[in-house]
Amino acid sequence: EAVGRDALKKVTERYWQAEKVSAADPVRVGEAFAHINDDLVAGTEREARAGAKIVLWPESQAMVLQRDAEALVDRVKNVATQHDVYVNMAFALYTGQDDRIRNLAILVTPQGRLVWTYDKAHPTPMEPMKPGPADVPVADSPYGRLANVICYDADFPDLMRQAAQKGADVVLVPAND
Repeated sequence: EAVGRDALKKVTERYWQAEKVSAADPVRVGEAFAHINDDLVAGTEREARAGAKIVLWPESQAMVLQRDAEALVDRVKNVATQHDVYVNMAFALYTGQDDRIRNLAILVTPQGRLVWTYDKAHPTPMEPMKPGPADVPVADSPYGRLANVICYDADFPDLMRQAAQKGADVVLVPAND
């Protein structure tokens, strides 16, 4: 069953700020995040079974504690290999190392390989996120050369030019719109 908007709103209101996450019980936070993340993994599997070849997660709907990140990525690798699908996981990573959140996209191939880990280069002023290095990743696939930026990054011509200069055929843009 899909996680409803009310459940998502409740979790994001309570745990959006890194300081609140750091101060909270990590077990309770992980459990709160798991409902949303489980729904995204199930949706990925459902769409792959329905024939999708590339699944793109929305920006920062998945929220992950550093301690839980590897397990979530492993679950997605499983889905990708079982269903021969590319998955561009986008999520907010709470590292606990500072008061910022990493806004990431990770591309998982049908072979279970991680092709890129991209940090959003241009967080909006209201996002408590650490900016990434502004290096647009690209990867070859049977569907063309894939590239990735996150949401507001697509408003910056220098990043989009990078994708073009690197020969991107498809630019994946997870967004929270």
